[in-house]
Amino acid sequence: MYVILIREVLYMIKRVTNSHQRIEELMDYYSINQTELCKRTGLQKSALSNYLNSDREPRLNQLVLIIDSFNINPAWLMGYDVPMYNSMDQDIASCDNNTVRQALELYEAIENLSQDKKDALYKFLKFLQSNA
Repeated sequence: MYVILIREVLYMIKRVTNSHQRIEELMDYYSINQTELCKRTGLQKSALSNYLNSDREPRLNQLVLIIDSFNINPAWLMGYDVPMYNSMDQDIASCDNNTVRQALELYEAIENLSQDKKDALYKFLKFLQSNA
């Protein structure tokens, strides 16, 4: 149920930036450098450098390392126009890491769908909710 709610929220929210810009914002917010971010998250320094230089996007498991380390809103880190921390933090914090990972995996899979398939999936999820 939680995964469905995340997807419904993300479906309606505008993506305003990308992950590398959000990582920079996170580092500014906490006044930390790349070395400190790597220590806190376990990310490789070369990988972080590639993200910050926009050479490549972080993989799902690497985003989860950042989300877990700073307890931030996953949608914010992915560039959506939502607060870094919000009321969903309590729900996310109460979920085990596997649930958060599953939600992010579902999000990633949905992002790769055509708009028609996204719309059909959304309708199907609404149907499942109404019959729960």
